[in-house]
Amino acid sequence: MAKMSWIEKAFVNRRKESNFLWIIDSLEKANVFIHPGSKMLDIGAGNGALAALLYDHYHPSVLLAIDVDPDQVKLAKKQISSKYGKIPAGLSVEVADAIHLPYPEEYFDLVTAHLVLHHLGNEMIIGLREIHRVLKSGGIFLYVEGPYKIRAFEALSEAGFTPIYRNGKRREIVLSKKS
Repeated sequence: MAKMSWIEKAFVNRRKESNFLWIIDSLEKANVFIHPGSKMLDIGAGNGALAALLYDHYHPSVLLAIDVDPDQVKLAKKQISSKYGKIPAGLSVEVADAIHLPYPEEYFDLVTAHLVLHHLGNEMIIGLREIHRVLKSGGIFLYVEGPYKIRAFEALSEAGFTPIYRNGKRREIVLSKKS
């Protein structure tokens, strides 16, 4: 998986939780209800802003925020610790690669990937299959993609996803794992 350039890092790391409120809104528009106590995975955690928003809004029992870049993981840990005083119970920030997710099958209720899939390049389908593998049956995969949005959308059915909501304005797509 390709790491971000310094320009991409500058763009990603300036984001705040308020920049991700539309993601919560998209889940609600799609009539997706995330239960308190759910298990979540945020791929490409960046500075941890989306993970913190998900944690505050949904109160998951497990929220794993991962990034392939150790510097991003370090930054996310710092930002999250600064917000809460320490990293809260149930929230973990780890170095991990989307094409080799070190988690059990059918483990997560929700997986998010904000502007991550294009970094997978030719291994996008492998990453999507890994996400499919770790999602529970009926689990939700929410991704936002820009550079390869058409390619990503076309690869979804091959990876086993069925679209349930698509917002063409920002191209976020919420998907449900096939049963």
